[in-house]
Amino acid sequence: LKRKRIKEVSNYTRLKGIPMNNLGKKYITKKQRVIQLTDMHIPFHDRRSLEAVFKFMEDFKPHQIVLTGDILDFYKLSRFDKDPARLTTIQDEIDMAYPILKKLKELTQEVHFVRGNHEERLMKYLKRNPELASIKVLELSKLLNLDTLGIHYHPYEYVLKGFRFTHGEV
Repeated sequence: LKRKRIKEVSNYTRLKGIPMNNLGKKYITKKQRVIQLTDMHIPFHDRRSLEAVFKFMEDFKPHQIVLTGDILDFYKLSRFDKDPARLTTIQDEIDMAYPILKKLKELTQEVHFVRGNHEERLMKYLKRNPELASIKVLELSKLLNLDTLGIHYHPYEYVLKGFRFTHGEV
């Protein structure tokens, strides 16, 4: 893998006209390595794919990870017909998401969570049941313990140096 990466860097520098012997902090530290993950749909995510992503991140060492929606599925809150074979509860989804979010936070210092339409299912449910909407512990960031994990929550978008991370249309 390291030989392949060196070859990729070599090809990149040749294309940019940067001699390989000039590669150093001057060229590497000005860039930010950002990973964007989206549409995991926990608990229906592919565990093997996610493990491969974790292994890649351990090597890549991103500065930031941006989660751009549909990290959880909130299947039980869907307005669509539900498959009775899918027996997970909302709490099951939350419980399954926590170790994944914790692992992502361990892989970098900065993680951003942008809400997607599947997380919006919870917000819509609370709006239809206003007697519950004011209970702070039912806010998505609280349910997922994002503050405890040190993950930044963004309801609509996260902007990094003019680059907009969002889920769906803006």
